[in-house]
Amino acid sequence: NKLPFQNDEFDMVFSVTVLHHNPYEQQGKIIDELIRVTKSGGFIFLMEGIAAKREQTFFNMFPRPVEDWIAEVEKDGRAQLIKMRLARWWPLRDVTFKLLRSLGISKANREDMKALNTLLVRAGSYVDRHLMWLFPRRFATNAAMLFIKQKEEKSL
Repeated sequence: NKLPFQNDEFDMVFSVTVLHHNPYEQQGKIIDELIRVTKSGGFIFLMEGIAAKREQTFFNMFPRPVEDWIAEVEKDGRAQLIKMRLARWWPLRDVTFKLLRSLGISKANREDMKALNTLLVRAGSYVDRHLMWLFPRRFATNAAMLFIKQKEEKSL
């Protein structure tokens, strides 16, 4: 939450699935720093975990509702959302592992399960972009958000 860069140094900054692994009280401070180092008119890209409400989940994750992420970045008029896309990366993996558990195969060799997980996540990322429209918005687990930092008004 203290980046070693000057104010307005970058045309674009991004965070891909990093912020939601930080406690809520730290997320705002990190976003403040991302905006601080972005030039006026520059872009801030976030891809973060979303949830229906603030609630710590597994793997030390602290997702927020998508509206909450947007409000945090846009507060005080410092940036504006210009594009957002929702994603649900895990349906293929979730269904496969539930099926395996129902068949009693959840305790297989750890390396085999890790390899299967990797395969399903990769396959799911390709399938997801074509099937997301089938899932209601409430099933989205990630949001890709692109913001533009507002140009600072010059005082007379």
